[in-house]
Amino acid sequence: MIGYLLGKAVHIRLVVLQFCSGSEAPGAVCERDESLELDAEIEKLAQDIGWDNVLKEAYRTLASYKVMGLWYVAALVIGWAAKDGLQMPIPEKEIIACLYWCLDKYENLGMSGFADGENLVWSTTCSLAKISYASDWQPREDPEIQRMVESFG
Repeated sequence: MIGYLLGKAVHIRLVVLQFCSGSEAPGAVCERDESLELDAEIEKLAQDIGWDNVLKEAYRTLASYKVMGLWYVAALVIGWAAKDGLQMPIPEKEIIACLYWCLDKYENLGMSGFADGENLVWSTTCSLAKISYASDWQPREDPEIQRMVESFG
């Protein structure tokens, strides 16, 4: 079973890499492959291995500086699940902290559009924290979030 799940984790990475045709190396920019229906591919994987495993792999991608070129797509997957109200296998505040850590390390999560990464992180944060998009909450000023961000290094 573990070997099967590891194989599926690799498959998730490959789907993300196919969607994001830029290199997964630090500093690489995600060039979207519009021919790939990322949401449909992720949905198929989730049906096969469960959303928990898909979300854990997306989180592991966010937590790895080595694949920062994939951070936007990993955040997108978590954002979709959060918007749909799916239960997260990782505490929501930890995910929020990781998203802001990524944003601090990789401006705009590597996207070239104006504030694409910032908007994705904020909308995902709102879904995870169950707050309005117009909320004045500042995650970077939250002591618990700050401690977690610092713990990522």
